[in-house]
Amino acid sequence: MKQILPLSIILLSVLFLPLQTTIGACYQVCETDAPIVVWCPNDLTLENETLQVVALTPKPAINTKVQFIEGQLYVKIVGNVQPSITYQAGQNPNTSRWRKLIDQYGIQSIAKAFPRLPAMNQYYKVVFERSDLTGELLKALESYPYVQFAEKVPMYQKFLTPNDIHPNQYNVLITQAEQAWDVVTGSSNIVIGMVDDAVRLDHEDLAPNIWVNTGEIAGNGADDDGNGYIDDVYGWDAADNDNDPNPPASANDNNFSHGTHCSGIAAAATDNGVGVASVSFNVSLMAVKIAADATEDLTGAMQGVEYAIAAGADVISMSWGGGAPSATEQAVFDVAHNAGIALVAAAGNDNTDALMYPASYAHIISVGASDDADLRAGFSNYGDSIDVMAPGVNIWSSVATTTSSYFFYDGTSMACPYVSGLAALMLSLDPNLTPTRLEQCLKETADNIDALNAGFAGQLGAGRVNAFQAVMCVPSEPLAAFSADFFGNACAGNPIQFTDYSGGIDLSQWAWSFPGGVPASSTLQNPVVTYAANGTYNVTLIVTNYLGVDTLTKSIVIGPPTATIGSDTLIIAGYPAYLTINLTGTPPWSVTYNNGATNTTVNNINQTPLIIPVFPSQTTNYTIVSTSDAYCNGTPLGNAMVTVDGALDDPDSPYFLVQQVLLGGGCLSVSNVQYTGHPDALGYFEQTPNLDIGFSDGVLLSTGYNSLVYGPDNNEGETVPAGGMGLPGNADLNTLVAPATTNDATVLEFDFVPSTDNISFRYVFGSEEYLEFVGTGFNDVFAFFMSGPGIVGQQNIALIPGTATPVTINNVNNGSFPAYYINTPDGAAYTQLDGITTTLTASKTGLTPCETYHIKLAIADAGDHILDSGVFLEANSFSDGSAIDVQAFGSVPGTVQTYEGCANGEFVFIRQDLSTLGQDYVINLTVAGSAINGVDYANIPSSVTIPAGDTTFTLIINAYNDGLTETIETITLLLTDIQCDCTFTPLNATLLIFDNLEIDAGETVSICPGQSGQLQATGGNNYVWSPAASLDNPNIANPVASPTATTWYTVEGTDAFGCQSVDSVMVFVFNTPYFPNVSLDTVICSTETAVIPLETVTPISNYDYLWQPATGLDDPNSPNPTATLTESIVYTLIVTNPQGCSVQQTVSIDINAVSTSVELADAAICPGETATLDAGSFADYLWSDGSSAQTLTVATSGTYSVTVTDAVNGCNATASAVITALPEPAPAILGEPTFVTGLTTTLQADAAYASYLWSTGETAASIMVGAANTYSLTVTNSDGCSGSTSVNVSEIIVAPYIIPSAFSPNGDNVNDGFMVIATSQNISNVEMTVYNRWGEQMFFSNDLTQSWNGKFKGQDCEIGTYAYFGSLTLSNGEVKEFKGNVTLIR
Repeated sequence: MKQILPLSIILLSVLFLPLQTTIGACYQVCETDAPIVVWCPNDLTLENETLQVVALTPKPAINTKVQFIEGQLYVKIVGNVQPSITYQAGQNPNTSRWRKLIDQYGIQSIAKAFPRLPAMNQYYKVVFERSDLTGELLKALESYPYVQFAEKVPMYQKFLTPNDIHPNQYNVLITQAEQAWDVVTGSSNIVIGMVDDAVRLDHEDLAPNIWVNTGEIAGNGADDDGNGYIDDVYGWDAADNDNDPNPPASANDNNFSHGTHCSGIAAAATDNGVGVASVSFNVSLMAVKIAADATEDLTGAMQGVEYAIAAGADVISMSWGGGAPSATEQAVFDVAHNAGIALVAAAGNDNTDALMYPASYAHIISVGASDDADLRAGFSNYGDSIDVMAPGVNIWSSVATTTSSYFFYDGTSMACPYVSGLAALMLSLDPNLTPTRLEQCLKETADNIDALNAGFAGQLGAGRVNAFQAVMCVPSEPLAAFSADFFGNACAGNPIQFTDYSGGIDLSQWAWSFPGGVPASSTLQNPVVTYAANGTYNVTLIVTNYLGVDTLTKSIVIGPPTATIGSDTLIIAGYPAYLTINLTGTPPWSVTYNNGATNTTVNNINQTPLIIPVFPSQTTNYTIVSTSDAYCNGTPLGNAMVTVDGALDDPDSPYFLVQQVLLGGGCLSVSNVQYTGHPDALGYFEQTPNLDIGFSDGVLLSTGYNSLVYGPDNNEGETVPAGGMGLPGNADLNTLVAPATTNDATVLEFDFVPSTDNISFRYVFGSEEYLEFVGTGFNDVFAFFMSGPGIVGQQNIALIPGTATPVTINNVNNGSFPAYYINTPDGAAYTQLDGITTTLTASKTGLTPCETYHIKLAIADAGDHILDSGVFLEANSFSDGSAIDVQAFGSVPGTVQTYEGCANGEFVFIRQDLSTLGQDYVINLTVAGSAINGVDYANIPSSVTIPAGDTTFTLIINAYNDGLTETIETITLLLTDIQCDCTFTPLNATLLIFDNLEIDAGETVSICPGQSGQLQATGGNNYVWSPAASLDNPNIANPVASPTATTWYTVEGTDAFGCQSVDSVMVFVFNTPYFPNVSLDTVICSTETAVIPLETVTPISNYDYLWQPATGLDDPNSPNPTATLTESIVYTLIVTNPQGCSVQQTVSIDINAVSTSVELADAAICPGETATLDAGSFADYLWSDGSSAQTLTVATSGTYSVTVTDAVNGCNATASAVITALPEPAPAILGEPTFVTGLTTTLQADAAYASYLWSTGETAASIMVGAANTYSLTVTNSDGCSGSTSVNVSEIIVAPYIIPSAFSPNGDNVNDGFMVIATSQNISNVEMTVYNRWGEQMFFSNDLTQSWNGKFKGQDCEIGTYAYFGSLTLSNGEVKEFKGNVTLIR
């Protein structure tokens, strides 16, 4: 981490700095070249200024990653001033000064930079259009009195170098993660915030560990947990501002998979049987997407950090960065640190000591990358800013292409999540571990790798992290653990080093107990003990710290070391077998093993088991001869049998490919064929439309699977399998590409003995790295290394013709030696490789004949595992130019086939060395093969002579016809080379002998009478059949025979060489089956069903019967079925005998159906009506009520049926009719049955009917009446049925009147009196009494015409309100009471 120096150390150096220095000025000073110390405000407020004093060293290197996001600035407002400066385009700013800035610089928005972090309330982000005026806007903003500072927003990128190396997860092994898991396997309560481009949530190896926000309800559109984000159930997309952190559907191995790859390193589900193991094992993974779907730019980097803080991450992993610092973003990380969050970031991939951010911010663990040998990755940044290193080269992890995709990546991006996962593992052990203490533990327990990295001492942080030691450093109670410097057994009398690696914080005491050892006890942390005698002993360690005590006891064995070999193996010759030797004792060991013929010793062995590759050419038993460790001799144990399968019958075995495909003519003796590489990277190829590289066939070696070379060329960067084969390179090839290294090497090597002083072979090289990588360090490499007598070391003979320059991608291309280069057009059918060489020749002269030489044919990827290459070796081109050759020719053109007694074969001897043309050339022969010389064919001499002046000699082979049936026999000629005294088999010196022609007329053919049979003869070229009369063509192999009786046919066959053979075959004609005659007729009524037995003669045993169709039959397979029919039908009866021959006959059944019919009509009747049913004229009638008349009269509803009998044929017919009794309509009269005198009321029928008749004579649905009476209504419905009803209507007599509410008795004759004023003649009498407010009666009257004049006893009454009571008597005698108040006024 970046350290803060004590103020006392640097006080004098600070005094000269101006107090108005701003944060921005601080960073400007930090970038100067002078070694100075600068005051950088960390948190400025107006009331209380807090200073942070930072010691700054000179800038170590030019930082090429200093980039900023155009059109964005951070602004910090003074602490105690909170002006409302938020703004959105289209709004009115709160001051004219802001208006001027908005217009001048095109400001689009001003908003809180991190609104979900309360501690960041003073920080804003300004987004503006005029990025060309960024400097002016910065000055303008800083001129505002409440702006503490303004700065640019840094731009970040992923630190990734895609690659594909060996799938072995060395990162887990080298950091001792397996031992760490013995202590803790992670807790799902600890959450890693993976802030990266995106994370594929459904990946098979990530899904089990994906963090779920349990405080959020999915899909309800609400922020349930109040963290400021809606529906963030599985994380957040800070770039596109939504709740889906998945990559887009276009993600593949190289795009939008960075975060998924980092997630697998940090938190893949482990011990689940799929994918990879992550260091954190079981912790939860919070997915935070920061790359925009549209561009993949990390536009949401800091917003993603904000989310991880707000959502409660325990660790934040950041595999991205840039060269630009920001005080605003430092403040964000301060907030995270203060919240107890561990922060981890990638140091960068620029091979520089320049500062990268966020890795170089305070509180952040900066992680560099190392490889499987603890060497600094060539791309990794280094320097004082590095805190720790972690594996970051050739890392295999999940990618987003599919739910089960994995790929190799390189980068500090891969190192960062490993440390993030380790931090989470440590927090699983102690969730209260502070970020500061966590970082201290990582550094204190890291393995220092300075000694392995010359020139980088002190610049690789504390070293490469050690997961086990880091976990053991976590503050905890003591956990005793120790090891000894031996494996299994230790020699008696020799010192044993015990090493403590107990866990727990601040261990203070170690108490060892060694019963039987010297010393017997110790308080040293790492004691040395000696045991004098062999045996088993207990060792006890007690460790103590301030939290407690822990004890551990282990048993050790004192005795001689052992070396045990085992595991029998089956291999194909040429492939390696791997011997496994398990060792016990104290390293280093020495082991001598034996293969049944020679001993081999391996010294300075420092690890167990020892793996030894061996290449036996035959089945071999391996045993241990002797073993010793660092102190004493040991005991050899066991054996390992390597069974070698025959190689020459496997077309892809190394031996077959060398001896049967690659070798040409001549006395070339080959042995010790060895192949290392993937089985699919070596094989035979032949010319096809999709592979045409210059010759017809041969041997192919490639840096991927051989299938990659086949066209069309539809991929500019093919790698098969995807990501490469994951295999190591080759040390010899490494020397050709240094300082780069090779991968996925394919090596075929063998020994050979030439019979001349030279060898040569033809080849073509091709690669997917053409032409894009010409001149780069990623060029794949191949070589043909030769070694042996007269050759110093080994020489590469794959040279450009006429030069000593190796054939490479850099040396042979369209710009260098273009005559030897062929570029592959896009889409070309003939190969996938983007470029190939012309056919070249590798050769070596000056060899010593008859001596043993070694050739190593090797090819490998260089610098990576991708973009594969191949080298094609032409078949039969590996030759030493021997003087003689022989070829076999069969009697069948183009073959080596000959036949006994019919056609001869021949061997043609060819003089290849024309310098001997002037003399006879004697060739010594050895005859081999399964045929016997002089018995199966005419005798072949022990030598032949090519006469002087001739280049060839032909030896005729006459194979005898022995009349025996035999397998194919062979004659092979072996030639003896005089110079090397070796006997060799030329490539094409084997003749095949087949038996004389044998014609086969085929198997007996059986047919039924009238049928035909197909004959089939084989074995000849021409055929003649007899007798020919019943054949369609007697001169073909397969005529059609149509005999009327059983016949024997004979065929005579002749082949192309005149060989003849005869065979015969019988065509057997079966008998015709017997068939009976059947014919039946019957007459039935149409209402009846005929049941007819179909009787044949007595059934014949084993005959099959089939009636068709099966209509009406109880069993269509019975010879005597019963047919149940209603109409005429024609059946076909098929009779089949046991030989399958059939005859058939039709059987007609004629049914004369007599028809009788009767009909009745349905009817409906109204109440009181009847209906008469008439069945028509028949002989007899029977009605359903039992009557027998022609007609039936009914008055009730129901179904009535009749059965009639025809007088002519007695056939019956039945009919029925439904009589429906209609209901009587029940009308009702609606409307008010009363009316007020002088008015009317309306009477209305209750429903719609066909007609209406009122008692008034009216026929409408409604009438109006104004007289009291009884009114009736008769209605008729649509069925013609009628119904009636009536209603009484009465008159309501009313008596209208008026009672004034006030009167004024002042003598003006207007409203001078108070009385009841009748408005109709229906009032016959009235009584009314008036009272004052004290209840005194003021007036009484029972006269309609008398009014109160406002006086009482002649005196005017007071002005005021008076109450009145009274009643009215109507003309009908009804009495109505009334009361109220009246006001007297004057």
